[in-house]
Amino acid sequence: MDKPIVSLWGFGPSYRKRVKLNILDAIEMGYDNMMDYVVLTDMPEDFTEFAEQTGKIKAIVNIHEARQEYEWSKELEFIPSVTTDPKQYGDEYTESLSKGKLFSYSLHRFSFPTIAKLGYNKVVFMDGDVKLRYDKIVSGELTEEQFWAEFDSPVNSMKGCVYELLGIRQDTFNQQKGTFDFVWSMAMGMGQSFGALQACSIVLHELYKADNVVRPQVILNYL
Repeated sequence: MDKPIVSLWGFGPSYRKRVKLNILDAIEMGYDNMMDYVVLTDMPEDFTEFAEQTGKIKAIVNIHEARQEYEWSKELEFIPSVTTDPKQYGDEYTESLSKGKLFSYSLHRFSFPTIAKLGYNKVVFMDGDVKLRYDKIVSGELTEEQFWAEFDSPVNSMKGCVYELLGIRQDTFNQQKGTFDFVWSMAMGMGQSFGALQACSIVLHELYKADNVVRPQVILNYL
């Protein structure tokens, strides 16, 4: 299997910092054969020195240049114009949500031309806060063959995974109403949470239909 390249997006000051921490964390795991990166960002200069220091970033893609001919993307796949102030970035993003302008994970596609020019035929699209567990190879928990098998897939195919933190807060039980609060995903997009909630609702149904078990209503709180 040809080793893939990892594609990350870093938009806004907080997430650009997260991308750097992600890459540093992978390096510090001590595995010599880790994957390289291409970074799609709204502020390329923020990664220039970091790329030179680590030697792990093969290309930095400016999202504004990559989609300059796609006005509809600028309108429908929103990225705040603020690049350095975290609070102002968050305020602009929150305001955009009220106007129906949403962030899109599909922006990853703007890295494709650069990845192809670099000669890669396999890519791992990944959020900047997700860890690649090279430490499991170093510790011996996984063999290299087992680790890399997770990234193997047939030609012209895709595979994926998602990790969501969802739950019912036991400390929020309302004795009078018989309800709990539901802990929603802390994410920019809520689509994955809906899927995860559907899956765990089956488990909850089996749990709460048992005898002598409290059957709470779940109140969805958008945290």
